[in-house]
Amino acid sequence: MQKPFTLLLLFCSIGLYAINPPVKNVRNQPRKAVDPPTFSCSMPAYLLQGSPTDAYAVNLLTGETTLVKNNLIGTGIGGRQIQAVGYNILDNYLWGYRSGTDQLVRIGGDWSVQFFTISGLAIGSYDVGDIDANGIMYLSSGSSVIKRIDLNPSSPTYLQTLSDLTTTGTTIADWALNVVDGNIYAINQSSLLLRYNTTTGVRTTLGVVQWSVSTGTGFGAAYSDSEGNLYVQDNQGGKIFRIDKPHLLVASTTARVSGNLFASTGMTTSSNDGTRCMNAPPPCQAPARPDGFVTQPGCATTTGTISLTAPTGTGIAYSLNGGDYQTDTQFMGLVPGSYTVTARNVQTNCVSVVNKFTVTAAPAVPSAPTVDVVQPTCSLSTGTMTVMAPASGVEYSFDNGASYQSGSSKSGLVSGVYLVKVRSLASGCESDLVSVTVNGAPAVPSAPTVSVVQPTCFLSTGAITVTAPASGVEYSF
Repeated sequence: MQKPFTLLLLFCSIGLYAINPPVKNVRNQPRKAVDPPTFSCSMPAYLLQGSPTDAYAVNLLTGETTLVKNNLIGTGIGGRQIQAVGYNILDNYLWGYRSGTDQLVRIGGDWSVQFFTISGLAIGSYDVGDIDANGIMYLSSGSSVIKRIDLNPSSPTYLQTLSDLTTTGTTIADWALNVVDGNIYAINQSSLLLRYNTTTGVRTTLGVVQWSVSTGTGFGAAYSDSEGNLYVQDNQGGKIFRIDKPHLLVASTTARVSGNLFASTGMTTSSNDGTRCMNAPPPCQAPARPDGFVTQPGCATTTGTISLTAPTGTGIAYSLNGGDYQTDTQFMGLVPGSYTVTARNVQTNCVSVVNKFTVTAAPAVPSAPTVDVVQPTCSLSTGTMTVMAPASGVEYSFDNGASYQSGSSKSGLVSGVYLVKVRSLASGCESDLVSVTVNGAPAVPSAPTVSVVQPTCFLSTGAITVTAPASGVEYSF
């Protein structure tokens, strides 16, 4: 009698699990569940804030901040704050530290979360983190120890702690990996720009940041881009600043480093952390799509020209079919075909969307005419021309295009030089000229003057003599 009751309890337990599965908690073993969707390594940055933690998408160019997921971890469980978040370019997930635990949180592109218990990760409060190009996560609580965790899915030490790095303890709120030199960059509360060597842990001071506008002392979110630029967000005012290519700087405690205002309006923040795909290009405002017109090939030229009318002005360059950029607004000598044009801001390297232009085929030009001439004769003092070819689809001119006729012949032509051409009825294009000469009419001798010797008594025949013209002629009696 006990077994049916036991089986019934087992059935109920299984049914309950299927209806309300627990939050996933994986302890360093191969994942059996289907992985969630990934993020796209693109323009947005991501800001995680608060406890429980909400997620925001941040437009670094404008400061616009959009809530994409509130309360990432959910309700009814502890440890609901996520800090030290980084973007892992090897799997395109966000990873962060779950406060007060020994767990990392993997965040999918659908904002689902999965917990991974990391052996050797002491329960603490890591509020600074990021992930390098090799999938190594660097965690810090401001002490002299930098924790390292392998998040390379192809590594034999995946989801395991690696040896710690020893550094100089500093109070910072976030840091960002630089894809150019592979080091970490951060700004402390005194506006010192710091570099952390990801191999040795050595901290190097690069200078004092000179902010272009007034700011607070806390920068809770740091981001980077594919060129190594560093972006930090002021907690108090929400302003976003950019430090250009800090990897080019040398060690200095007094150098003045420019912190240029990048976005003047952003969300004020606290208990926050930021991340962005380090391979994403710098955020910028691209020029408008190029606009213009095409001068198509004509009867006299076989190539076309693209002339751009917008955007124009200083600092704009143009590329044809992805080639080198030029500041000239015209692309000339283009054979028939399709072309793409983009505009680029030469200061920010932001590129517009593509516009397409088409150069059509040149219109048909008739071949030069073949002309037959009937010259004037003794009996007709004018000549006649007949165009033998082309014989169809054209009209004819015997006066250099001053007038055209449908017939291919022209008669009554006095002596002289005639410029003959044909014109296509379809395209309106004229052929090359052919110069044709009508000769003068041949000279006609005057009527002969004749003297006659009549027969006599002694001579039964007479004689006729032409006395004029007397030369250059021959005579017929």
